[in-house]
Amino acid sequence: MTIDKALASVAVKDIKTAVQWYETVIGRPADSAPMPELAEWQFPIERGKGMLLINKIAVVYGAGGSIGAAVAIAFAREGARVFSFNAIDIADSIQGTPLIELTSEAVSLPVIPRVATNFRTARAAARHMGKKGVGVILMIVD
Repeated sequence: MTIDKALASVAVKDIKTAVQWYETVIGRPADSAPMPELAEWQFPIERGKGMLLINKIAVVYGAGGSIGAAVAIAFAREGARVFSFNAIDIADSIQGTPLIELTSEAVSLPVIPRVATNFRTARAAARHMGKKGVGVILMIVD
């Protein structure tokens, strides 16, 4: 199977700020902006040019952050078919709260869903990898 296109989608709160950030990270403006709330960068795949991830699928959870976005972009540049997901940050309600005023429950509130999501994603991927007899699950926690 040959994969000719990869799609990475990142939900953001502020499209203008996000586009500026991605232009800096990618090093060039968006290739197109088909709608006011959408920017698109294309990364042509050059077969046989040392692409490490041709015919591979990458699922990147948290691609709205700087590390996840960099990983998604790097995987796409290496030829992977990239699917990216980003969670709505439910920790916003505790942002700026002094440490001495926080409870352990308030701090763990955003952590538990993220860990559960990572587990469910890995388990679903493992089922497909088991059928094929090959695969890698790589989790980066920041």
